[in-house]
Amino acid sequence: MYEEDYESIIREAILHGFIMHVMSLPLEHIKMFFNKNVITNDADILYFLMVQKYGDKMYYNNQGRHLVSINPELTGAYIVAGGNIYAPIVLESNIQDSKDIKDTNDLTIYSLVINSFKRIFISEGYFNRLKIMQEENMNISGNFSAAVNLPYYQEKYFKFHKIGIEYDYWDVITELNSVNIQCMISRTIFVKSMAPAFFKKIMKGYYLSHLIRLNIKSFMKRMHPYDILLLINLFPEYLYIPENIKTRSFLGIKLWISDDSTRAYLLGFDIYKNIPDEVEILKSIQNLENIGIESFVKEVTGIKMENGSLTGYIGREYYPELIGKKLLNENVYIYDRYYPFDIFFIHDEKSVFLMTPLEVVRACYNFHSIEDIRYEINKISGLIVSDSKINQIVKRMRINPEIIQGLPAINQLLDLRINVTY
Repeated sequence: MYEEDYESIIREAILHGFIMHVMSLPLEHIKMFFNKNVITNDADILYFLMVQKYGDKMYYNNQGRHLVSINPELTGAYIVAGGNIYAPIVLESNIQDSKDIKDTNDLTIYSLVINSFKRIFISEGYFNRLKIMQEENMNISGNFSAAVNLPYYQEKYFKFHKIGIEYDYWDVITELNSVNIQCMISRTIFVKSMAPAFFKKIMKGYYLSHLIRLNIKSFMKRMHPYDILLLINLFPEYLYIPENIKTRSFLGIKLWISDDSTRAYLLGFDIYKNIPDEVEILKSIQNLENIGIESFVKEVTGIKMENGSLTGYIGREYYPELIGKKLLNENVYIYDRYYPFDIFFIHDEKSVFLMTPLEVVRACYNFHSIEDIRYEINKISGLIVSDSKINQIVKRMRINPEIIQGLPAINQLLDLRINVTY
């Protein structure tokens, strides 16, 4: 990065109050900024913090000349930070630069400090800023943006999460909720707009690191798709959604950001066989967006029969063990809109009886042993449930219970579309 780029970044940061975040930039570039720029806004706070952190490494520019001798406005911050008032104006290794200094007493910054102190006591505003640096001024209303960069005031004020978010101290956020995520999105948009260079270099990474810490991907399931799109546009490298989904339906967005098993299940894939890759998922979402929920559900569900016997096809899934068997359920249409893997097929050599997980739970909620469950299902279906089938039922009821809803597919897709918790 070029020197002038760093100058622009630091200037933006000081103008908009990101002082504590500037300190993550290389030391040499921060020193160069003070060497070349007139001190305005909260630059003295930055110098104060840098001297506290780096000591004498922050005294001199690359030519060995003391920054206070170049920018006397830094004197107060320098002293309060514990800077040496007898430090040489020019380092010995650069003594040729001090040939114009006649009096040996003028070889240190002491006389500059004395002269600057006269101004400090005359200017009430300047004096108040130094008192803030010393943590002795409780009336910081006129210098709040400067004060909140200092640890003492951060501890005092940033316990209020909204202030912490607005002044870019996101360490105070312990979990995401409907209020703070809105504030965080708004703050990120504002900073990107007002300080684009500093946002790109520092704040974008800072904000994203905290969103990751707070498990934003999991929380996105609770967010409105409009806010999800805002986040994606702010952090496209981390929160990726294909363009041909992003510009279409909110349902497509909600499906894409769901975990692999959930979105595969909701799109009609048998997650007990395998989890489809992103290419398959994308094609299925596009199909759903193109034809709508009603038509999509007809594609992935439906008991297909010929001459009163099962064909083995249920939705897009194929079950050869069901071919030619008679369906014992009288109300077939009830099961026509369930995902195939939300239906248990209890069968013998000639007949099939269907049950959903919800029906199994309702019938057997008082039973605790596998034998009790087997007995109740035998009674309901009129068939003898094999060991392998009862074990399959129990196993599938225990795996991913939050995914298997036991509800018609259309209900689950509609619920996902409108399910926003704030």
